[in-house]
Amino acid sequence: PAWRFMLFTCGPEEHVAYFALHHIIFDQWSSAVLWQDLTNYYRAYIQQRPPVVAPAAIQYADYAIWQRGWLQGEALETLLDYWRQQ
Repeated sequence: PAWRFMLFTCGPEEHVAYFALHHIIFDQWSSAVLWQDLTNYYRAYIQQRPPVVAPAAIQYADYAIWQRGWLQGEALETLLDYWRQQ
């Protein structure tokens, strides 16, 4: 599988989380973001407070709009030619 998650109970108040993520779906940068987010949410849970989450600088829809604007004309033809030759 591309990813696997398991939670082991070691005692009444002790648990171990296991994550196995294939590099095809997760890279090092993404892993760092995941661990920061998990740490943030876990600390908030332990401290019984809402997590502090900064708003995203950009949304996926913004990226998609930018990509569609960029992927035209010569840039599009260059990429299409490349993939046609594969």
